[in-house]
Amino acid sequence: MESIDKELARPNAACFVVEDEQDEAMVGFSWGFCYENVDELLAGKYDGEGMQYDRLRADVRQILGRYGIGTRAFYYLSETGIIDDPRYRGRGISKELVRRRQDVALSQGLDIVQRTSIDSPMYRTMLSSGFTQAMGANMGEPDIVNTSRVLFVKRQV
Repeated sequence: MESIDKELARPNAACFVVEDEQDEAMVGFSWGFCYENVDELLAGKYDGEGMQYDRLRADVRQILGRYGIGTRAFYYLSETGIIDDPRYRGRGISKELVRRRQDVALSQGLDIVQRTSIDSPMYRTMLSSGFTQAMGANMGEPDIVNTSRVLFVKRQV
């Protein structure tokens, strides 16, 4: 819970919740926030020690640089979750939550970065939402610490 509070206290943080009005229950959530530059992302999400992490940070910096993301602020789509209940799966809830966070970034003129796993349902959601996969083993540029992890970007400016 502490890490959630920390992320929601970051600049331009936005949290969205989807509720089932009939059941009065939360069925999905999502949040994002602003990083001032790629160094903040690397310190926050790629903070391991050793040569492997040093190389990974260099790879991420180079890859994001190809998309013009690096020295200026960008919006990070941190977490999204949908309740594991067949009544809510496949209804576009994740895509709607991505759209809401994307709208926050767009209103601020910020590019977007999302990190997820190739095995996660979010992988397909990001592709169908018009994001570009920038890093991943399936495209020959793996995250050397976690080969199932992928990085998505979407340029707004």
